[in-house]
Amino acid sequence: MPLPPPDASHPIPLLFSHKTIPVYGHAAGGMNDDGKFILNGSKIADVLCPPALEGVVGAYAVYHTGESMLPRYEPGDLLTIHPTLPVKRGDYVLVQIKGEDGDPPYGYVKRFVSKNAKELVLEQLNPPEGQEQTLRFPAERVLTVHAIWGASRG
Repeated sequence: MPLPPPDASHPIPLLFSHKTIPVYGHAAGGMNDDGKFILNGSKIADVLCPPALEGVVGAYAVYHTGESMLPRYEPGDLLTIHPTLPVKRGDYVLVQIKGEDGDPPYGYVKRFVSKNAKELVLEQLNPPEGQEQTLRFPAERVLTVHAIWGASRG
């Protein structure tokens, strides 16, 4: 019995983007383990952009610090950030909080609870000893609340 004719097409070549996004921030020395890091706009590296963020203006990444979000995020994980995606309760976010007395802004990776004219409320999964699971920041100190799009081992 003769073999049927092949019905497979030629493989489609895959094109990989060479677009990069900046990585911002660096660990804040001497801080407790709440994941606080300096987020003053200083670029520390460039990484390949995930395909889903290629057309997103202002997409960026940070390296996660601290253990306050274990087991979701580990220290050293590379988090990609979608700065224009609306956030809702339960989303994981990177927030930027104004420093005090001329200090640079700080970044925190946490789970979003709520934000109103008075305050921003966040949760941490694994708070450092002696610290509450819920964190509150006065609304006037909040600079940004950006959605975390993805995470990978940095």
